[in-house]
Amino acid sequence: METKKLNQLLNYWGAGLDLDSTWAKGRTDIYIYTLSLSDNDIYVLGEGEMYSDIDFSSDAFCDIYYAQEHFVERTIDSLREGLNVWISQEIAEEIEYDLFDELNSIYTDLVEEGEIEQLELV
Repeated sequence: METKKLNQLLNYWGAGLDLDSTWAKGRTDIYIYTLSLSDNDIYVLGEGEMYSDIDFSSDAFCDIYYAQEHFVERTIDSLREGLNVWISQEIAEEIEYDLFDELNSIYTDLVEEGEIEQLELV
């Protein structure tokens, strides 16, 4: 997804998305990251303070393959609610194709509905 389109969507929702930082910066509402345990890694989605608000029954996965759809869905929902989402670089690399595909689809729908103006990209 083009950066300008992504920024337009984020501004429309009043949300933030950080896929580039090695650590969450500033006010972050949703964290998606890898938690290293003594014997393996788990992929988690945390709300509020990192490490404190994890629902291990629905937001923690042992395999990124099973987490991808959930993480994309929760990211989209959170952005639409105007929240700030930080996704670790490791996980962002795994989900960015699906995430940007969904965001492009939403962008197209909002343009067709007249909610936002289509950007002319050069």
